[in-house]
Amino acid sequence: MKNIIFFMVAVVLVLSACQTTRINLESFHGKTKAYLIGRLGPPDAKETDDKGGEIWIYQEKEVSVQPGTVTTYKQKAGDSTTRREEKRVYPPERQVRIINSSFYIDKNGIIYDTAYGYRDIVH
Repeated sequence: MKNIIFFMVAVVLVLSACQTTRINLESFHGKTKAYLIGRLGPPDAKETDDKGGEIWIYQEKEVSVQPGTVTTYKQKAGDSTTRREEKRVYPPERQVRIINSSFYIDKNGIIYDTAYGYRDIVH
């Protein structure tokens, strides 16, 4: 039961984080390139779009480490008082998330669209 509740809370947090990011990115619509540079600095990459404008891409790298886990197994054989205990230790898991925020800028230097995406790399 606890696992189901934990999973539901995790899903809600992830979805709300995505929505918050979308709201923040949409606040740049209609702003200029100069405003974008003033807020976020120069982009990490630039590409051209098919409308004669540019796509500015900002990348962030998040690194998180999940602690290793210890699992204990206990067994009883019928009414016997003997037990077998076994401990297993798993190494920590390192997760890297590459986050891309893209800003679509028209030929007049005005931001007309934004996009957000990420990819996870587990080590």
